[in-house]
Amino acid sequence: MTTQRLTLFVAIALFLCNSCASEGKPRKVILRHPVTYDYVDCDVDIWQTEKSYKENDKCVEHYKKQGFVIWETR
Repeated sequence: MTTQRLTLFVAIALFLCNSCASEGKPRKVILRHPVTYDYVDCDVDIWQTEKSYKENDKCVEHYKKQGFVIWETR
């Protein structure tokens, strides 16, 4: 029974840590090109780690350099 409690505690702790890492940051960014009206989106993976958010930021910057603008965040 102690092992089950420890496993549950670790699972809750990991969930809370991921929630803290994502505080105030969108999980999905939708960008639109003002000339072509093409839409692209950048998503954070299901684990929502700090690394995932950094990769999402890189994705957004990549499309901004191509002329896309942020249309919506979720």
